[in-house]
Amino acid sequence: MDSSVIANSSSPSAPERPARPASPVVLDITDESGVDTLTRPPDSLSEVRFVPYVDEHQLPGIMNLISKDLSEPYSVYTYRYFLHRWPQHCILAVDEEDTCVGVVVGRLDYHRNTLPFEARTGSESDYEQFDEVIQVTTNNNLLVPNCLLRGYIAMLAVDHRCRKLGIGTKLVTLSIDSLRKEKANEVVLETEVTNHGAIALYQRLGFIKEKRLHRYYLNGVDAFRLKFRLPRLESSQILT
Repeated sequence: MDSSVIANSSSPSAPERPARPASPVVLDITDESGVDTLTRPPDSLSEVRFVPYVDEHQLPGIMNLISKDLSEPYSVYTYRYFLHRWPQHCILAVDEEDTCVGVVVGRLDYHRNTLPFEARTGSESDYEQFDEVIQVTTNNNLLVPNCLLRGYIAMLAVDHRCRKLGIGTKLVTLSIDSLRKEKANEVVLETEVTNHGAIALYQRLGFIKEKRLHRYYLNGVDAFRLKFRLPRLESSQILT
């Protein structure tokens, strides 16, 4: 997939439909006529707030912001796939007038190659029936999978008038923290090999290049897959 201003990404699946955040914030980069409402870009990061996705009234603003720099077009159903299944992994940056100036969209699911064979050969919708097989209990009474949980940054965008303020860095950091709280073992994303600014940003945050994906995008450009590793639970933390 593509989060052009800074990142890019691929496909989907999920253990369980997450709880919807409940924070009443009005966020939209356009008014009802579709006119851009960003009158005065923020001058510093201190003028920007980072808030969770709430519901579909924010979708037009998210789509408008991301579509400006995409390497490939997304339908509204692609956005809804992520926002309906993993709303807690969508974070928006808004200015003092509640105009959306940045957004990151992510997901969390089982790493298919580490699932039990019977789960690996099923469809994404079959994963929930394997939860009892996959989960183990830790000494803090949390259920975590004994296979890899992979976080994924699918889309990342910052309004071009608001770049160089650290908004992209903050959004990625918040996304990693959100995925870490749900016991992700790693975070991955894709970005164009020519997007040197994005690659530099991710490497500063600790991402490493995992592989080159030839002709990954519809425009024929190659992508790098980058990975950020999160520590796994120590064996002493798992009750047998």
